[in-house]
Amino acid sequence: MDHPRCAPGSRNGTACQPTPGRPLRRPGGPGRRGPENDGARPGRRHHDGGDRDARERRHEGVPEEPQGERGGVRERVVPLGRPGRAARRRVRDRAKDIIISGGENISSLEVEKAVYLHPAVLEASVVARADEQWGESPCAFVTLKDAVDRSDEAALARGIMAFCRERLPGYWVPKSVVFGPLPKTATGKIKKHELRAKAKELGPVRKSRM
Repeated sequence: MDHPRCAPGSRNGTACQPTPGRPLRRPGGPGRRGPENDGARPGRRHHDGGDRDARERRHEGVPEEPQGERGGVRERVVPLGRPGRAARRRVRDRAKDIIISGGENISSLEVEKAVYLHPAVLEASVVARADEQWGESPCAFVTLKDAVDRSDEAALARGIMAFCRERLPGYWVPKSVVFGPLPKTATGKIKKHELRAKAKELGPVRKSRM
């Protein structure tokens, strides 16, 4: 039996007529019911991914800061080595911690990971230091392990740079290394703002080589 609002002979109301005074809803149209849809995937709600980005940052070990201090998280894919190479590195860091050297972005977190791998390093933190040639360059503040001989810190600094050069693009390698205890909060978090101030007091790197 045909529905009174359906065209004669139609099946399951596929050709139903709209009720007077009510617009006909089409699948995917503006009058449909259900969650909002931006067209990316019909019938499903599309999120901006903000919460997902926060979970990824926690998973990757990027420290969280209060919203007023974080200043946003930047992510950019930059070339590795010489221009034209296919290899790429994804730069992901807090905006204020990204080092811009010669127009290229450097993740201080990635440089810190490489410095930490050195067998003589107990703790490390990397910040930007002024550089006369490149604008900025990575400066590593390092606490050495107790058993390490500190009689020749210049040789130790060169060894850490050479160690990082084997694991990082040339322009990511720290151009200066400063030894000593790292300033921390009561909860053990490294005070990077104090290290930035110390790097500023050191003045620009006079001559650096990529």
